[in-house]
Amino acid sequence: MNICVTVNSLYMKYLYIMLQSLYENNEDGSITLYVLQKDFTNDDKNEIIELTNKYNNKVEFIWVDPNKFSELPDTFKTKSNLSVEILFRLLIPELLPSYVDRVLLLDVDIVVNKDISEMYYTNLDDYLFAAVPNIGANCEVLPVFRNWYNPDRTHWTHFNTGVLLWNLDKIRNEYPYEYIFNSAKRHQDILKPQFEEELFNVEFGEFLIKPLSEEWNYQSRVLVIKRNNPKYCIYDTLEMLKENCNIIHYVDTNPWNFGVKDISYQFWWEYCKKTKFYYEILENVYFTTEKNILSDDVLIKCIKDKKGMKKTIFPKDVVESKDNVILYGAGKIGKIFMNQNMNGRFCNIIDWVDNNYINIGFPVNSPSDISNKEYDKVLIAIESQVIADEIKAQLIEQNIPSEKIVWKYPHIFKG
Repeated sequence: MNICVTVNSLYMKYLYIMLQSLYENNEDGSITLYVLQKDFTNDDKNEIIELTNKYNNKVEFIWVDPNKFSELPDTFKTKSNLSVEILFRLLIPELLPSYVDRVLLLDVDIVVNKDISEMYYTNLDDYLFAAVPNIGANCEVLPVFRNWYNPDRTHWTHFNTGVLLWNLDKIRNEYPYEYIFNSAKRHQDILKPQFEEELFNVEFGEFLIKPLSEEWNYQSRVLVIKRNNPKYCIYDTLEMLKENCNIIHYVDTNPWNFGVKDISYQFWWEYCKKTKFYYEILENVYFTTEKNILSDDVLIKCIKDKKGMKKTIFPKDVVESKDNVILYGAGKIGKIFMNQNMNGRFCNIIDWVDNNYINIGFPVNSPSDISNKEYDKVLIAIESQVIADEIKAQLIEQNIPSEKIVWKYPHIFKG
């Protein structure tokens, strides 16, 4: 089996953990790994070589010139979890040896739980790729993004490309040299706000990507997305997750940044524990958490002054603006905001909305009510930027002007 990763030196430790799970659950000597990179040190390479040799597998490091991608938009300044290496995927048919007829591209933020040969050798027939639909987007292209697609499209399945099986023979035989890379140049309007995943969906998603079942790319998301998504399967125990999912993909937040957010994250730490990087990563998570607790840029925090009075952290320019604000989100942040009696003292909260307004037991309305209100801002009180982006897309679809939608890292309010 041919496996490909695109990664930089900073992520070598996380690649190592992913490979630990991959090698451990697949037959020794069955894997050839291709690492597309621009900055791996000799130490980085030796770490991966040592692990790969332990399982009698093979590895090849392919250097990629980052200047090749200088004409493409720099989308990575605002997306801290992305780097230019993600664009190396656009040249996989050219960068990998010509004798490699198929390859499985894997993100590093995954755990391989079982033997993947069944998926790897799936019959691709007339397909160029195989992938699992994007569960977080309810498996469909969000309407706000459909202007990038052919308006005559009839199938709107949206695929997650973090686990992507490539039919390289067919791609090379039927498409010009650097076709995917040149498509990225043509579709720079897509790459700028999104990244290469949307490009693959626009170019090939309607007929040329074979759908795989969720077990081959279970996309671990925070609970807010899970409970709002009727197609999302929630596993109540770690044992159920392990039994039903062959690959677990941490698409929302990386375990090494946030420790353990739910049971699926615990599974990643089980593999991390087996590696030499466990204590280093654990220490980093600890100090990162402590730094965030002390930072003005924390999303969920109630602090206390000398008298023990709680103060709320929220965007200062919103709470002090005297604007008429609709608060979106009935989770922890929204409740903190409302409980601090901000209404009337600073911004004027004229409505509180949430997708789960029926079930949460609070006087919260449906987001569809927003269009009937006179308001200056919609404040998204959500921890995750990923979720906030999805909510913003939902609001824009409801014809809410984007300039009225606010979500930003907040400041400590000391009023």
